Formats: sequence, structure tokens, C-alpha cells
Amino acid sequence: MSQELHLETIISNIAPSKLLTCDTYEKCDHSLISYLLTQLDLGAIDSEKMLKIISDREHTFWYDTFKHIYQALLSASLLIDFVKQTTFEIKSFDEGVKAYATHWYKADRYYREYSYYADKAEHLEVLKALSVKIEHLYLNGFLREVCDKWQGISQEYQWENIQHHQRHFYDLHVSPNTTNNRKLYVIISDALRYECGVELASKIEGVDRYTTTCEYMVSSLPSYTQLGMASLLPHKKLGIGDKNDTVFVDDKSSVGMQNRDKILKSFDENACAIGYEEFLKLGRNDGRELAKNSSVLYIYHDEIDKMGEKNEVKTFDAVLSAYETIIKIVKQIANFNGTNMFITADHGFLYTNSATEESEFFKLDVLDSVKLNRRFVIGKELPLSNGVFKYQGEALGIEGDNEFLIAKSINKMRVQGGGNRFVHGGATLQELVIPLIRINKARSTDTKDVSVEIIPIRSISTNTVNVALYQSEIVSEKVKPLTLKIAFESIDGVVLSDEFKYTFDSMDQYDTNRETKFKLTFKQDINAYNNQIIRLTLKKVLENSTETPLYKALDTKLSLSFFNDFDDDL
Repeated sequence: MSQELHLETIISNIAPSKLLTCDTYEKCDHSLISYLLTQLDLGAIDSEKMLKIISDREHTFWYDTFKHIYQALLSASLLIDFVKQTTFEIKSFDEGVKAYATHWYKADRYYREYSYYADKAEHLEVLKALSVKIEHLYLNGFLREVCDKWQGISQEYQWENIQHHQRHFYDLHVSPNTTNNRKLYVIISDALRYECGVELASKIEGVDRYTTTCEYMVSSLPSYTQLGMASLLPHKKLGIGDKNDTVFVDDKSSVGMQNRDKILKSFDENACAIGYEEFLKLGRNDGRELAKNSSVLYIYHDEIDKMGEKNEVKTFDAVLSAYETIIKIVKQIANFNGTNMFITADHGFLYTNSATEESEFFKLDVLDSVKLNRRFVIGKELPLSNGVFKYQGEALGIEGDNEFLIAKSINKMRVQGGGNRFVHGGATLQELVIPLIRINKARSTDTKDVSVEIIPIRSISTNTVNVALYQSEIVSEKVKPLTLKIAFESIDGVVLSDEFKYTFDSMDQYDTNRETKFKLTFKQDINAYNNQIIRLTLKKVLENSTETPLYKALDTKLSLSFFNDFDDDL
């Protein structure tokens, strides 16, 4: 039909505002997406307006065919607005960390979400120009802007002077929560950077009976796995070997699960360390026995870092996979009667879709080193260059006579092998700021579906009826979206009109914006029910179920006029 009508030509002469609710033809979405791309390029649309348009489109027929493109457009507009509206000023180390943890982290999240949706987009070429713009904006408008200003502040890194340092984690958060026979579960996710932690906390908060708080900690420097993992263990001192980067906790190696388990037990004989895959395989009885005998259980998870090192272009896919796995771990803990949990990380990471050009790496002439990485070097008598800061072990809280070179800003050193999109080890806020999520599980349910009201209809006298439904509260972590199937039925359940399926998920603070209207059209045999009571039904659409239980109903009288009999002829 679209081809026969030459719809593309017709649509080109129609104002985009007229197409916002049209879902008859796929060409309408083509035209609207082109319009939104143009508006973004011109800077003529803000994220609030973009959100409103896309929220309206979510309920149209063709939306699923273009959902990744629409979501990419929304993420792009959020990032553009963020950079445009934010001033990046840093006066001190603590202020910089706090600014990132309260606001600036959002840019990393918007960029990650855009990258994910653009990669999954149904028509990759459509977003090609926008992707170039977003990459440039993120890299030069945010990442370099913030990291270049931060590098002078980060040079002042003195771990003992830093509030919320991860080396205090065990003393401040673990020990106090294991007194009086209380049990604590600690999930440590390798490279779960702060912005990911905030999103994960929100997802867990949305699960029935769970509440969360998300704070921040500052990781050890260099921000790499061995040192970060050791810092989260109980300890009095940390040291690094002279021949490799093995981190020693009170002179004991912290490499591997067995060694971490021994270190935990040296402070608390009932403490235990376990990998997440082994933990998820535990049956109910074995799991409860482990939980019963453990005062504190450290559970190690590594999907993000593992994928970043193995196949870096899939890093953001691994983030979403990590959310799902960690939520499974949380539920498994609950199955074993656990209620008090922490989630944290060893370090964060830097990531850009664009690979660093070979000419952009800087060369460092290091003849001998304990550890050589794109973002840091550990060794003795290390040469200084313009691309790095030099630290002594004392400033970093690491015993021994090793020196440490940390790359400035987002600089990367030329080393053999390894990727260059996903990196960590340096002192940027993205690498240093990590989440500290506290989880509690309540005994009773604390989530509910959003409430939807029917605005009354007195009587019906025409073949088409405008039905208005009102979402009486906004959707939040504990107030969940509700999908309804809307139709008119006879009193004995015969469907008399077309049906609408709609998800009520508005977060709009304005009451009037949460009212939605539907135009329902009766079927041809409707006259047989004239002068009878009919029923407007709202039925719940349940996930993974064919059942649609009745949510609400409104009875009204059908009083079709005489001329209605001639509607077919007219």
C-alpha cells in the first residue's frame, strides 16, 4: 500500500509534528528518524523534547523495528545536553571525586548507552554521521576536558589523605557488619566502574524486597586488578614483589582464590572467598551450609574485565551481562538466607569506541620493569617523561623501593600487544572512582504496579469512542510500569472493538501529561448490542504468560443513533 500510494513523496510534504503518533506505515518512522537526526545535528532539539517524542513512539506499531535507533537518539541528546550545560571545574582532589560521583559520571553512562544502542541499531548507516559526532564530543568535549584538568589534581594522590579510600573497606564496612553473629556477603566485580555501579544499584532497587544505597570509594593507584583486589582484603600493609607485580598482603601473596581465602581467614577464621561461577552452581543445601558457617563471604566476579581484555569492542555488552549475573548472585545469596550485602570493585576503566592511532602513543624508554602497562609502569630508577607522573611507593601506600610511573590524563604508552580501547591502571576519575553498593533484603514485598484510572464515560452514541486513561503516579524503582490491553466487551465477554496494548511507564511530574487517549472503533456487528450495557475492560499483560487477568472495568450504555445504521453506506 505504501508503495502504491507513493507515500514517501506524500510524507515529505507533511510537517514532522503530524507524524508523531502515526504508526500506519513504516515510512512514517523513516521520516521521523531523519527529522530527529537533522534536529540533533542543528542543535534544535533538547533531550526533554526527544524523550517525549520517543516515549510516544514506544507505543506505536513499528517501534520495535527501530527501537535501538530511537534509544541511541535519546542517549545522544542526553550527552549533547550534558556537555553543553556542565562546567568542569576542579579545585581539590576530594571535590573532583565528589563532582564526578554526583554528576559528571552521567556523561560516561550516556556515551556507553549510545555506543551500545548504535552498535545494535537496525540500520547501521543511519547513525553513521551521528556516531562520528558523539565520539568527537565525548572524547574532546568531555573526556579530555575533564581528564586534562584533573591530571594536575591527581598528582596530589596521597592515599592516607583520601576520603573513602578502598583500603579502608574492610575496617569500615566489613568488620562492623560481622559482629553479634551477623553475616555479610561481599560481591567484588572486576572493573565495575562507578557509573555502572549506579545503574546496577537502580536495577537491584527495582527488584521486589530489595533496597540499595550507592556511595563511592577511591581505588588504589595504579588502578589495576592485583592491587585493587588486595586493597579490599583485611591488611596492615601492602607490598609489590621485585620481580613481578604480585601484591603481598602482610607479606602473603594475594594472587588467586586460595591465597585470598587464607588472608581472610587469618583475620576471621569463619571468612571465606569463592568465585561467582562456583557460587552460582551451589545447590540450596550446600549453599545454606556455606552461608551458615561463614561470617563473611567474598564472591569474586570478572565478566567486564575479562571481556575488556579478551575482546574489547564487546566491553559494553559485558556490562549488561554483568548486571544480570550480579543480580543472580544477589538472589542466590537471598536463597541462602542472606540479607546484608555489599557490591564493589577493584578499579574502573577508560573506554572509547575509536582506537588510539599509533602516532598518538608516547614512547617510554624503560630498560627493566616489574610491570609495564599502557597506563602505568612499576620498577626501579624509572625514567621520567612529559607523558607521566612519577610516584614513590610511600605516596601510594605500597611498601618497598619500587617507583611508579602513571600516564597523565588519557595518555597511553606504546607497549607490545594488548588492546587500546579498554584500559585501566591510570589516575583518571573513570579508573579511580568505584561504587560501594549496600543492599538489604526486606521480608515483605515493597514493589507495586503503577496505578491507572479510567476517566468516566457517560454513554456511547457513535461507532468510535475516545477513551481517556490516567496514570495517577510516576514510575520509579518501586513503582513498576504496567502494560494493559484495552477494549470494549459485552457483559458476557465478547470483544466488541479493536484492542490497544499500551505500557503505562511515564515519569513525567506533571499530572496532565500522564493522561493518555485512545480511539476505539467498534466492529461491524455492534448494532446487535445497541441499548445494552457494555464494558470497557483493562486487562493486565503478564510477562511470559498468555493470561490477561482483568485489571479494571467500566460499564456504560451503548446508545447508537438511528444514523449509525447507515454508516457502512455513507
